[in-house]
Amino acid sequence: MIDYVLNYTKQKTLHYVGHSMGTTALFILLSVKPEYNAKIKLGILLAPVAMWKEVSYAVHHIRNKIPKIKEFLDSNKIYEVLPLSSKSITMGRSLCANKAITQAFCASLMFLIFGSDPVLLNTTAFPEILSYFPAGASVQTLYHFYQNFVTRE
Repeated sequence: MIDYVLNYTKQKTLHYVGHSMGTTALFILLSVKPEYNAKIKLGILLAPVAMWKEVSYAVHHIRNKIPKIKEFLDSNKIYEVLPLSSKSITMGRSLCANKAITQAFCASLMFLIFGSDPVLLNTTAFPEILSYFPAGASVQTLYHFYQNFVTRE
């Protein structure tokens, strides 16, 4: 994308604005392909995901298995996890809809993965949220999160 924008605009550098996982993508790019440091004039990183203060029980529990999971995914040429699809949207909207009998399961799953804070969870918004989430992530990005987690110790 960066090369496309630079070629299209005939510029030598650009300003990058990233939010959350978009900041992680830039961190990975600049560390794996350092030649891109010269192409980014300014990086504006909002809510950067560079260090972990806390992790959920689920992440803590599978932490030691992550290198083996990555090895399996790499060997099977799987580069994206949890991609957004019409099937996942339909399932999320039906199973997690307001007043659905399975909505409590959806909330429990969210709490298990992201940590529990019932006051901040708007369950009536589940159908809308699950129309966009999970939207997929590269295996490399998730492994970057893992590296941040283990180097914190």
